[in-house]
Amino acid sequence: MIKIALIHNGEIDRLDYARPILKQVATCLKGEYFEIFEQVPPRLTFRNIISRQVRYYFVIKRWNQYLREKKFLNHNFFNRIYLSLRLLQPSEISKFLKRGRGFNFEADHCVSEKHVKAINRFLKTSEDGDFLIVFESDAIIKSIEILLKYIRYSSNQNSKDFFIFANHFSAEEIDLDSSQIIEEAHKEFTVFKYPKYFTNTLCSYGMSFTLAQEISSEFNLFSSRLLFPSDWLLNAAFLSIFERNSKNFEVPATIFFNPHAVLNGSLTKEYRSVFK
Repeated sequence: MIKIALIHNGEIDRLDYARPILKQVATCLKGEYFEIFEQVPPRLTFRNIISRQVRYYFVIKRWNQYLREKKFLNHNFFNRIYLSLRLLQPSEISKFLKRGRGFNFEADHCVSEKHVKAINRFLKTSEDGDFLIVFESDAIIKSIEILLKYIRYSSNQNSKDFFIFANHFSAEEIDLDSSQIIEEAHKEFTVFKYPKYFTNTLCSYGMSFTLAQEISSEFNLFSSRLLFPSDWLLNAAFLSIFERNSKNFEVPATIFFNPHAVLNGSLTKEYRSVFK
């Protein structure tokens, strides 16, 4: 069975749009629909934020090597290091001590926690063979018909594959090796397969019960990283899965599509992301 999860923060305008469409999609697929919205803000301390920045630095460093399979430093890498160490500047420390919170760490935690909850709820109420699709509230459905085709295609693929349904950054912006992207033409759409896990948007994605189990196991090992943005939390899980199984790794694929059936409303500026 296909399960559809909507993650939201109670934004009425977004829910008035997303709820009826996603319920319609679930009905068409004879699946189930559920929402994740409860959140518990974290207890932020200077110590755990500094710890988060250090962990973030090493995840980014490992990620850079993972994508290209070699050690190299590029412009994007240095930008990420700068951002991850920004808090260590005296001026930023002063701001933190005055406000006691900030830098969107609270928002990062709450959104990441909701993704973890969505995957865990799916596992508790599902069985092998079921398929999960998660939507954030800024998802804009361009075509229900095309989206249904993508979901039906995805739910019949390798159980280790990860699926991205929303628009995202280009291969160059993500630092993918474009020579490894496999293009598969279908009558009404094109499928692109990359032989490694990655994501830079969790606006709309899908996974099997099998992959959800692996990701959930990794989440349980590093709860302190919930201060990460949700896409980097998932990338950290992907890294751990790869490193733990690198010698006997069944080559997975990250699969994305053209044309886009879903748009990331925050990326296209149609929605302004606000954390309350």
